[in-house]
Amino acid sequence: MRILLGFMVGALAMIVFHQTMWSILHILKIPKMLMPPAFALAPTPPFGLPRLANACLWGGAYGSLFGLLIPRFTFPLWFCGLALGCAIAAINMKFFPGLTGNERDVAWTFYNWLRMMLLDGAFGLGLGILSPMFIHGSGSAMGFRNT
Repeated sequence: MRILLGFMVGALAMIVFHQTMWSILHILKIPKMLMPPAFALAPTPPFGLPRLANACLWGGAYGSLFGLLIPRFTFPLWFCGLALGCAIAAINMKFFPGLTGNERDVAWTFYNWLRMMLLDGAFGLGLGILSPMFIHGSGSAMGFRNT
């Protein structure tokens, strides 16, 4: 049950937190970090899913992993989610640069790295904040356990 609830929380965190950070980056128009508008529905390779649906699918997959690992976490869930988000950014930059819109040779530039850390870090933080609200027994609303 934690896996299914983790999937739903991951998809929700992708919509609320990741896409909000995406919107902030789009509005700020920081040089070398320009972003297209958030909530894009253009098809993405390799399956042709809309970009938002593809992001929710990946967010749900990482949320399932997070939901499965919740009983093993000893730090506050918001911190564990943030750490997972940073790990996701590194994994995506290293192994899946095409899915993140980067080519392998430019994926590790400073601005791409910073953008991915901000986006995936926001997703992970949202995952840690939302998990206690939906997954029974994972802690209080702020992600701290009552021990």
